Amino acid sequence: MTEKQYKTTEAQRKAQREYRKRNKGSDLNATKRSALSFIRTKANTAELNEFKQAIGEREKQLKNNL
Repeated sequence: MTEKQYKTTEAQRKAQREYRKRNKGSDLNATKRSALSFIRTKANTAELNEFKQAIGEREKQLKNNL
């Protein structure tokens, strides 16, 4: 079998892996920013109520796990 052909070099793939390893929290922060931005600028009343319900359920889960 032939080796898999990549568009990026091995050095670039290694650099990307190392970057992701060092910056694991950046994915979480991006998701948080997106959610807050949506709530602040685009959510309607029904969507806000859905978020409130989901937040309440999550709070109950976290309290039960303590």
